[in-house]
Amino acid sequence: ASVREIKDTYSYLAQKDVMVMVAGTGLDKVRRRGRVGTNPNYSRLIILKSPNLEEIKNAKFRSVTKAQLGAIFSAIKRGIFSRILMSNARMFFQSVLPIMLHHFHRVDGGMDQKRKVARLEQRLTEIASFSPIMDHGPRYYVSQNSIQTLSQETREALLKEAFLLHLETAIESASQGKNKGDPVRLNAETELKYIQNLGLADYREQVFQFGLATEKYTSNALKYMSCFGLACSVRAGWGSEFEELVALHYMRRKQVEGFYTSRVTLKHAWPPARKANTSMATSIRELPDILDAQFDSETSDLDYDPSFEKTCLIFSQGTASAQGGDVLALVVEGKIGRLDTIQCKNTKVLPGPKAIREEWWPSVGVYLQQNTTNLEGNKMKENPDDLVNPNKEENNMLAKDPRANATAYDLLNRKNKGNFSLANEPEAKVKAWDLKVENDNWTNEPEAKAKAYYSLLGLEKLAELCKTRCSLDEVHVGSRIIATSAAMDKLNATFPIPKNNDTCVWFREMLEPTLSVLVLNEPSPTIVSGEWQQRRLFSYL
Repeated sequence: ASVREIKDTYSYLAQKDVMVMVAGTGLDKVRRRGRVGTNPNYSRLIILKSPNLEEIKNAKFRSVTKAQLGAIFSAIKRGIFSRILMSNARMFFQSVLPIMLHHFHRVDGGMDQKRKVARLEQRLTEIASFSPIMDHGPRYYVSQNSIQTLSQETREALLKEAFLLHLETAIESASQGKNKGDPVRLNAETELKYIQNLGLADYREQVFQFGLATEKYTSNALKYMSCFGLACSVRAGWGSEFEELVALHYMRRKQVEGFYTSRVTLKHAWPPARKANTSMATSIRELPDILDAQFDSETSDLDYDPSFEKTCLIFSQGTASAQGGDVLALVVEGKIGRLDTIQCKNTKVLPGPKAIREEWWPSVGVYLQQNTTNLEGNKMKENPDDLVNPNKEENNMLAKDPRANATAYDLLNRKNKGNFSLANEPEAKVKAWDLKVENDNWTNEPEAKAKAYYSLLGLEKLAELCKTRCSLDEVHVGSRIIATSAAMDKLNATFPIPKNNDTCVWFREMLEPTLSVLVLNEPSPTIVSGEWQQRRLFSYL
């Protein structure tokens, strides 16, 4: 309503003028469209940001001593999840602060006051780092005001679109300035197409209208809510924490796509690390027997529920020394499944193209030859001026080397899969798209190629296990992904990226908003007891 309408409605009031105050996170969108007030000269919009803890700390709270209050606010600033939620006023004042001020936490039979305060701070820090309690903030948020009037389907769609909004914004911002032919930019464009094809863009305007995001500044609390609570802290160089974050990000992406998701920790690594001082040729020869033994002893409960049409099981490797990808995922639609694998690299210094080709890609079963920077369909790009088409007789690389060059595109290359069909090709040519070598003699083969084959054997065996355990008609090896903490704007065109439907690279920006949720200008989060990172999904809706 306009100010004029309000004055007419409440004309009986003694006040000469009426002041209308509107608070909300989506008002910056309204201001930009010139819809604030009937007369801009009498309208003013003030953007409110996160609550000021120091000001709030100075307020008086009944039955709470000054020392206890100090412990409470110190715990709020140190807690893993309270640090996120305090960036939103409603979540902070309606959830975080009341929970932390509850007298239940201050019950202590000790006599030493200093020790009681210290124990209180430690106890509250763990509470503030425990998601099932702190998740009250976003659960409360989506059940208030205009959001509560929406159907569950609409609320869920809005949170999905909010997630995609943050992801798309980060990718678009980072890809600007890259040349059109740059493989890093092409990789980013593939991700943007993935977002657009999900068909949730119609909800974007409502995301702003209902205060689930803002154009200029979105609080970490709202980002956390768009992730559905699937986020964790990551320290530079800590591989295990980065692997957990990538798994949570992948999990949320699949939820956005409409999959029922679940986490499973495997007993074994697929494939296991090679024995020390053992050649690749010997390791490949011994691996099938090892995988057969693992097949029989692997966990029988994969938590697969056939009642869901679309299911995604996110696996964690059984040991930290796995030779293959760090995160594996069984994606099932109907009775057909695919096994995706992700290699996670949380590195402070990005290695050169040679190391990425020979160490990173082979771990997910992909072999790239030396100097290969970008591959597309059945064309292999050795350098910007040399496009080689193996279908042309004069450039028939399959005839020259039926085992190596062709496999630079894709190591599995099942028939009728990819950008070309091998169904009607001669058997010799079909075999050229496989990693196997004659008589399994790997002695003189490139080590990177042998490593890729070793990893691929593990993936294929796990796919077979998933097919058997889940009673599916088919499970094939699917997407091979490299997830790295490196930012796109720090990379150049020499980063080797196979360009096809089954391989991609997730740079730092492609892990948004999951990656930035816990990145705040506050003290580092305290690592607390318990396996909070392994939590299951707690629904807000």
